[in-house]
Amino acid sequence: MATLVAIAVVAGLLVWHFTSGSDGGSGGGASKSAKPAAIPAPLVQGTASAGYDLSTKEVAGVPRGFPQTIDGAVEAATALTPFSRLLGASWTSSERQALLENLGYKNYPDLAQTVAKIQRYYNLNQDGQPASGEAGDRFYNDCLPQYGMYNVQKPRPSASKPTSVWVTVWMPCVEGIGSPSHIDNLHVQWDWYPAEMLWKDGDWQLSMTTSPSSSKPPVPKDKLRPNVSVAERADLVASAPKGFWKLYRGYSEKWPTDLLGTEPKEATK
Repeated sequence: MATLVAIAVVAGLLVWHFTSGSDGGSGGGASKSAKPAAIPAPLVQGTASAGYDLSTKEVAGVPRGFPQTIDGAVEAATALTPFSRLLGASWTSSERQALLENLGYKNYPDLAQTVAKIQRYYNLNQDGQPASGEAGDRFYNDCLPQYGMYNVQKPRPSASKPTSVWVTVWMPCVEGIGSPSHIDNLHVQWDWYPAEMLWKDGDWQLSMTTSPSSSKPPVPKDKLRPNVSVAERADLVASAPKGFWKLYRGYSEKWPTDLLGTEPKEATK
């Protein structure tokens, strides 16, 4: 996790900002899934859920309590992505500690210094709240698996009762300080890295040996919008064997109005 944070903070990553144009963006209801008639090859629909349906509890607001199955490992890896990206810098210290203890990292080295560095970078206070912005703003660190895909490799010792699974998740994450009516300072980052999930103490944990992939993530043609079409997702992994990359159950192509308000007519880099 520290390696992921170092890349995010030091290297800067590629980010693209929204502009709301003439649309004020007043929020709206939860996005409904917009599905094509057929899923183009080589993609298939998987059985892991974008809504973390297998979760049985929450720790510091993060879905936990997943079963000892491959889908459980996938959903656990996906649910932990926002935390692992920024080491919980947008959480309160008590929430962060509760989740670290649940993950078995109670004495994570140099955590306070790393979190403070991230909070300065993103202009957050010690409780992970925005130190600037407009009334009603919050800090976004929201990952959206419904617009992503995943693959699974090396389930050991068996697929029926695995204790180790490598999961690669590709999905957009929205970062920055804003609100559904104020998205100008938000940006999209495309997360892509393999994570080894280990079955320990009745749940899936992130392996401390997890490291980012050396390959670059696929980048959609319109980098400004998280709701990548299924057809484009298939194009981005066209060289992969059929079924290697899977859409989450509950996948969507529709703009997330509940998160980002009215869909902007235009966006600029």
